[in-house]
Amino acid sequence: MTQIIQLDREELQLTIETIVSDVIRKIESGKTPILPDRVTDLNEVSQITGLRKSTIYKETAAGTMPVARFGKKLVFSRKQLLDWMESRTVKPVDMDSVLQKQALKRQRP
Repeated sequence: MTQIIQLDREELQLTIETIVSDVIRKIESGKTPILPDRVTDLNEVSQITGLRKSTIYKETAAGTMPVARFGKKLVFSRKQLLDWMESRTVKPVDMDSVLQKQALKRQRP
């Protein structure tokens, strides 16, 4: 159920000022990221990939990991990062098909 609240102009202005002040405090304290949802920073990349920050720096310096710069800060596209991780994932091998192929090769004269 949606609750409807009616505010006069002064109450609305005070509410907006309070919300904006809270957001500014959170941003300044580092609790709220200022990057868009589709972009992530080094700390989150470390959590997503399980890689150490030093490894991430090496991968980006070598040009093997997708990265961009926002000022001096490294930023990563989540989509590109997930695609990069997928490209580096080793696919499991179906041992039954491998054994069947080997058996067929041995049977051929």
